[in-house]
Amino acid sequence: MKVNKQKSGLSHLPLILIGLALVLALIFYFFSNDLRNLSFVIFALSILVVIIYVIIYLNSKEIKLRKYLEQLEDALKKESIPNLKNLYKEVYSLYLLVSEKDKQNFYGRITKNREKIEEYLVTQKKLETILRDAGSGNLKQQQQEFTAINSLFITLPQKEQDIYFSAINLIKEKLETG
Repeated sequence: MKVNKQKSGLSHLPLILIGLALVLALIFYFFSNDLRNLSFVIFALSILVVIIYVIIYLNSKEIKLRKYLEQLEDALKKESIPNLKNLYKEVYSLYLLVSEKDKQNFYGRITKNREKIEEYLVTQKKLETILRDAGSGNLKQQQQEFTAINSLFITLPQKEQDIYFSAINLIKEKLETG
């Protein structure tokens, strides 16, 4: 199995060169009166290049994908399933835009998040089916159904739990009253 290495130091080469240029500008400024104006120009250009580099870096597809993935992972326990699906679609569309090398780095996280959303969808479907049939049968069957409902309910994200809470609470009250 091939092990993926992190990006090489070449991506930071411009920053290293800027650092050297700044050191050179300081040397010109303090040790040579003739080159003071040149040191100001070097300094100004260095600052400009750093700003451009940071803007390009922050707008890269990989950085955006990483941010969206973090948002999706934070939302997995909180958001409703339709919102999770929409956020996943955005993440996946960004994933398709990154290079093949970077796709390998993100594949595991994207797959894990997709599987979790699929798990939520299956759980939601099972819960809806059991809720639709709830209330029929004898007391023991209803108690077993309620146990199944409750075990499914706690695995859903918070906003989905909020949707089903009143229906489950109604079933619980019916069981308690007999």
